[in-house]
Amino acid sequence: MNNNRREMVDGAAAIARGALDAGCNFYAGYPITPASGILTHMLRELPKVGGIGLQGEDEISSIGHCIGAATSGATVFTASSGPGLSLYSENIGLAIMMEIPLVITISQRLGPSTGAATASAQGDIQFMRWCNSGGYPVIVLSPTNIPESYHLTKRAFKLAKRFRSPVFIATDKETVMTTESVAETEMIDPPDWPEIPDEPVGKPLDPYQVNGTIHHYTGSSHTEEGHITKDPDIIAEFNE
Repeated sequence: MNNNRREMVDGAAAIARGALDAGCNFYAGYPITPASGILTHMLRELPKVGGIGLQGEDEISSIGHCIGAATSGATVFTASSGPGLSLYSENIGLAIMMEIPLVITISQRLGPSTGAATASAQGDIQFMRWCNSGGYPVIVLSPTNIPESYHLTKRAFKLAKRFRSPVFIATDKETVMTTESVAETEMIDPPDWPEIPDEPVGKPLDPYQVNGTIHHYTGSSHTEEGHITKDPDIIAEFNE
């Protein structure tokens, strides 16, 4: 490797590359500024590695596609911005209760609703952290530069699988749409971060694969065996 070699990379490309290198083989999303670059990269690159990339008819259907694909064994990814996150929120709660590994990038922009679509902002952190009913906290990772965008995306997939839960990458317009000169080694050598164990937390599950058999999934509170429960101790353990 030439340690002096550099390349021009924007945040959207770095995130997409991180997802692909993490084993992502399914992406569904809907165009929205400033996250559309991630959609473009994933739709172009996934078919090259045998994956599936699709543009849903809206944000609600896109995250629904991701949840459905995950239940059949796919490693899934989606990206949007604040207004899309508003539409994602109900299905994020469903993914939490179904214990679905799901990585979501939110490229933040200014203001609620349409707001200022081409202005950068960082006002959605709390929304990502607590965007579901019931107060279940989810993991949010926030890269500060292009190499971190790549490495934290890979890390998000490991965390999603370990905790069987949605994991957010909180970025913004400046990061995903800015192109930087990056040393090749910065995109290859992982930062000195603590290792994430491969084993899932809690009772091990069979792989999310249907294999021609009938599977049932529920959005209700449940035990480790999948039986519906209202026991507060079991629910508290699930949240922890």
